[in-house]
Amino acid sequence: MTKQFNVSPDAKQDLDDIWEYYAERDLAYAKKLLTEIAKKFMLLLQYPEMGRERNDLILNMRSFAVKDYLIFYLPTDYGIEILRVAKASRNLSKLFEDMIP
Repeated sequence: MTKQFNVSPDAKQDLDDIWEYYAERDLAYAKKLLTEIAKKFMLLLQYPEMGRERNDLILNMRSFAVKDYLIFYLPTDYGIEILRVAKASRNLSKLFEDMIP
């Protein structure tokens, strides 16, 4: 079975927000940053244990840094689920409070 990554609606919105922010200022940089993030999705799909454990936020969740951003994801049976892509400087507990049961 081929492994796949799924991007959650929240993560899609995060990526749209990142694009809009940088594209207004420097289109070339926006393209470069989003391409780099997408490449990391593929790397994490191959090596899902690469990221740092983030059980402090959500059980089994991991994070991986790309420039000033963190990719938050869950390893799954089918690959990985990208939950969020957020600035590392954000209040991460607040970012995930709606996801905590």
